[in-house]
Amino acid sequence: VGPLSLDLDDVIPKVLSNWSHQHSLFTSRHAVFHKEYQQAVSPDLLAKSYFLQFVLLFIDDVHTQILSQTAENFKEMDLRRVKEVEAKITADFKKSTPSINEMAKMAGMSVSKFKNLFYELYGITPHQYIVDKKMLYAKGLLLTGKYSISYVAYKVGYHHPSGFTRVFKQKFNHSPNSTYLETHDNEPTPLEC
Repeated sequence: VGPLSLDLDDVIPKVLSNWSHQHSLFTSRHAVFHKEYQQAVSPDLLAKSYFLQFVLLFIDDVHTQILSQTAENFKEMDLRRVKEVEAKITADFKKSTPSINEMAKMAGMSVSKFKNLFYELYGITPHQYIVDKKMLYAKGLLLTGKYSISYVAYKVGYHHPSGFTRVFKQKFNHSPNSTYLETHDNEPTPLEC
């Protein structure tokens, strides 16, 4: 059973519920049928004609209900594809960040649709989201005190520590050097050991 499979047991009661309202198309046509049936020259032919019209209307209403559910399912599938692209990109920060066009292609949708759905999911543009994730990951590495700034810059996809330092500083209002030094302040110096 795929994600687009629809349960007619859910759809048909909705259609019947819509038809039971006193102002529904079915109710008004049913009233006309009764009036015409009493005056009809060939009541059986008229009944068959109305029966086929009602079947057609019912099928049309079921189809409309299915389309409305399918639209929701399509959006869910699109949102899932955006999440999959986000997971692929953030799984390995060493790889260069794809452009918005490349991300949209990975998701199989237009750039504007990708950007809108991404914003709906994460409340931020794809580029800023990835930069933020990289910088948070980098800060975590620096706070361990185990890695140099150059190594951390490389781990988050920067070939030059200067570019990394500039973006890090924009994000946290201090340099990665101060974060790195902060973790080493409490360690004994080689002379104290």
